[in-house]
Amino acid sequence: MELKAGTVNAIVGPSGSGKSTIAKLIASLWDVDSGSIKIGGVDVKEMSLADYNRKIAYVAQDNYLFNETVRENIRQGNPEATDEQIIEVTKKSGCYEFIMQLENGFDTVVGGAGGHLSGGERQRISIARAMLKDAPIVILDEAMKTIGDQIMEAVELHQGLKGAAAREKTLEYLRDVGIADPECASS
Repeated sequence: MELKAGTVNAIVGPSGSGKSTIAKLIASLWDVDSGSIKIGGVDVKEMSLADYNRKIAYVAQDNYLFNETVRENIRQGNPEATDEQIIEVTKKSGCYEFIMQLENGFDTVVGGAGGHLSGGERQRISIARAMLKDAPIVILDEAMKTIGDQIMEAVELHQGLKGAAAREKTLEYLRDVGIADPECASS
């Protein structure tokens, strides 16, 4: 499989068909038995961990949040980020409004594994963290499944991710495809 730089790619298929396996292989959460995963022509096994981590932002199906504040969970994407940058990505990822409704806003402690938040809220915070990382490759492994069928919000989120940086590649692993990027439909 080859994914071209500057494209948005969706891998679709029925449950159990290997979509998440592909996501985990590309994110190097699992190792390949044969063949290789290359980024920019370089085998990921030949890259330093720090270099590789700068290139990939991975949003899993079930994201882990630390028992820290909302702000610190998002800041995991870029420890040097300013509060203004954090606010910007929360607006783009659609979580700013619900964060502001929390008792302590950005200073609310989310609980172990984000247990004080809904699945959709945890997912949006994880997407904001990925956007803040500003990695050239973003992997969304069924990242919209807990957000629901709010199509207009999903379109806005897609546009925010698309505009977050000049991406080498964006992979979207979806159980159900609700959005088609017209720029990619003809390729």
